[in-house]
Amino acid sequence: MTPRLAVSACLFDREGRVLLVKRRNEPYAGRWSLPGGRVEAGETLAGAVHREVLEETGIVAGSLTLLCSIAAGEGQRTFEISVFFGTVDRPAQAGGDAAATVFVHRAALARLAETEETTPDLIRIVTMAQQRRREAGGTLASSGS
Repeated sequence: MTPRLAVSACLFDREGRVLLVKRRNEPYAGRWSLPGGRVEAGETLAGAVHREVLEETGIVAGSLTLLCSIAAGEGQRTFEISVFFGTVDRPAQAGGDAAATVFVHRAALARLAETEETTPDLIRIVTMAQQRRREAGGTLASSGS
């Protein structure tokens, strides 16, 4: 079966905390993850990630950079997820498929992962994005409006 296209965004605030959303729906309902979701028909990956970030967090993202592509799911529910990253300069407000939002430091994220309250590969993706962000000088890549 062909995987469905999806997107997610690894967004950091000025303190270096990552933005997480608590998933309202399956798969992984109740777990912390990055904002994101399915790509709709006719939508570009960039358009989809901006729409999903806005729907789930209320944040109008500026320029986001493609970080990686990962395979997720199993059986009939498989996804090819394009992960973007950037920086935000405003608070988030849960909406759409997100039950809650929170900015967390790396240590708090590690504690959540230890208790299996996160989606698979979240730590690996955030670590990869942190490294790329450092390489880019931690510049502000998006802003609120």
